[in-house]
Amino acid sequence: MKNTNSNTSIRLEKYNVLDKMFDRLIRESLNTMNDNYDDRWETYDLILYELKREFNYITYDEIKYRLTDGENINDVFYDIILRGEYSSSLIWLFKRRIEEYIEEDFYNRFY
Repeated sequence: MKNTNSNTSIRLEKYNVLDKMFDRLIRESLNTMNDNYDDRWETYDLILYELKREFNYITYDEIKYRLTDGENINDVFYDIILRGEYSSSLIWLFKRRIEEYIEEDFYNRFY
């Protein structure tokens, strides 16, 4: 059974359209992916958790906008990590993991 708990709800306010679209995107992705991609969503979820812990809601909303617009999830998170200044070292540890995901996807496209 896949873990569908995510850090998508960050505020106690009502959901807006973006929140609903993002939640639907996550649910659809979790339902259609194979077990090899479970660890990826755990990584993304931990990054979202760290952003939430740092009260970095602007970056959090940017991720939601970019993903619901159809951008590649690895590219979005990698870009966010590279240009951000985060107090949590955990986010920087995930940088290498996302680089591995990008490399794996590139390899899988051709082989």
